[in-house]
Amino acid sequence: MKYYHKSNPINRDSILLNGLIPSIGDSYKLHYQEYINEADIKPAIFACDNKDYNSTWDDDIWEISINNTITWYKDEFCYEGCFITYEKIPSYCIKLIYKGTGKSE
Repeated sequence: MKYYHKSNPINRDSILLNGLIPSIGDSYKLHYQEYINEADIKPAIFACDNKDYNSTWDDDIWEISINNTITWYKDEFCYEGCFITYEKIPSYCIKLIYKGTGKSE
């Protein structure tokens, strides 16, 4: 199965070099603060099974290709088709399939 991750183009060079690294971004904190105590939020990577999900920004789109080596969990606080992992995804498992501008849509 393929997953898709969207990220601000500012992160492009780092992702190409280091892969996707679990983190706690501002939107993650804002979205989950009503569900989870902030102290309990763990660094994570979010992805969807549909590359066309709306992030409200013109973000880069990364295709994640892995052979069951990463454990994914259904994101129970998001819409259908969203997944989360707490593991790093190496750069050789991802491909940039769309270069965004980083601007608001």
